[in-house]
Amino acid sequence: MNHVSQLPRLLSTMKITSKISDDTWNNVPQGDIRCRVHTPDGVSVGDFNYRTKTGQVGGIYIAEQFRCQALEQQMLIYMMKDMQDAGAKQIWEVVSKSMGYKFYSALWSFAYVDSAVHPSVTGSGYAMDIPHDIRTLTVLHN
Repeated sequence: MNHVSQLPRLLSTMKITSKISDDTWNNVPQGDIRCRVHTPDGVSVGDFNYRTKTGQVGGIYIAEQFRCQALEQQMLIYMMKDMQDAGAKQIWEVVSKSMGYKFYSALWSFAYVDSAVHPSVTGSGYAMDIPHDIRTLTVLHN
């Protein structure tokens, strides 16, 4: 594989369009955010969605040609900044063991929780505290 394609891309150089709606599950006005990411020339990179006040990650998707370029980490930092500004203390995601899905970042190793990952749900998943000084985090190449 060409080593140039493995260099980290900066999320800040991409176009992020957001759709903000009410988080009706948790009764938080304008607390549900859905983002689509495109390159400056319009190529779809992926998307992510989250709930600000509760710290829940709804999902992250990155198109295959953009994977392994540190974009997942940048998306997590993007979400955590927004979550922290809304008062969230933790970032988390419910994950079914049967899905065989591992929510993982090279920047953090999320601890698997066998019981409820958050008081508002009964499923298990991954959770971690949002660092106090999130704006100083460095993106690591995976």
